[in-house]
Amino acid sequence: MRRRARFLFKDDGAVTVDFIILTAVLVGLGGTVLWILNNSTSNLATLLAERIAEIEFKD
Repeated sequence: MRRRARFLFKDDGAVTVDFIILTAVLVGLGGTVLWILNNSTSNLATLLAERIAEIEFKD
């Protein structure tokens, strides 16, 4: 536990650089996942709208 606390509050060279790189990677990964999900759901919504428009209802 003390080791983690020391890591988080230590702000000299290597630890700071590692933390910045790790944070940048996580932000980039999150953005990539959101982009993939956005494209997938958009394509799915378009496909569903087309299928629903093709349905003929009987009176």
